[in-house]
Amino acid sequence: VARYGFAGTGAEVQRLYLSGRRAEAEAAIPDALIDGTSLCGTEDHIRGRLAAYRAAGVATLTIASSSPDPVGAVRTMRRLLDDVD
Repeated sequence: VARYGFAGTGAEVQRLYLSGRRAEAEAAIPDALIDGTSLCGTEDHIRGRLAAYRAAGVATLTIASSSPDPVGAVRTMRRLLDDVD
């Protein structure tokens, strides 16, 4: 996470996690890091982020879903991408 400007945060999260303080490690992750590296939230929020990525010239996304229905998650992403085209 240092490449994203969160070197100190990354070190602290790792320290907490490795010492068994997982809830504290999770709480130490700033929203800005999550928003900058992940697409999560409401469909409207994700659609807005996709539009910003498109405007910035992003042409490739990697999808890793923890959904119990990963195929459905990919279909949803395809629909949201179509919405911003």
